[in-house]
Amino acid sequence: MNRMLTILSIAAATLIFMNFALAADSIQQLPTVGDMKSAAQQQADQEKKAATDSMRSEKAKAEQAAAQEKKKAKDLTESQKAAAKSKAAEQQKKATDTATGEKAKAESMAAEQKKKAADTAQGHVDQSTKKASDKTSEALGKTDSQLNTILGK
Repeated sequence: MNRMLTILSIAAATLIFMNFALAADSIQQLPTVGDMKSAAQQQADQEKKAATDSMRSEKAKAEQAAAQEKKKAKDLTESQKAAAKSKAAEQQKKATDTATGEKAKAESMAAEQKKKAADTAQGHVDQSTKKASDKTSEALGKTDSQLNTILGK
């Protein structure tokens, strides 16, 4: 920046000198020290204004770039947040579906075991009833036999 100001100052001084030299040739009047000082001051003011404008422009560009980066970061964060929510909802649904399936499977197995237990219990009841019936029939048969013996038949 200083180098640029130095170069601009030298170029301005050269230009001023050339302008004065050309003017002096045509008018035959040499510039006064006050004129040269005024011209140098104008040139310095213009350079200062150009430097200030350049700095303001760079500052505005930097602020704009920072704002854009901030917006990109915010958008990325929102996007990641939405993706995480979506994934969490999907996992929750999957967990619920799995739990529902496991519950149905457990209920089915419980019903099967209950039926099997009921069938086994019914088989035991049927077997016990058959044994009791067989013993009753045997006892009745013995009683009939003894009655027949007593009655003489």
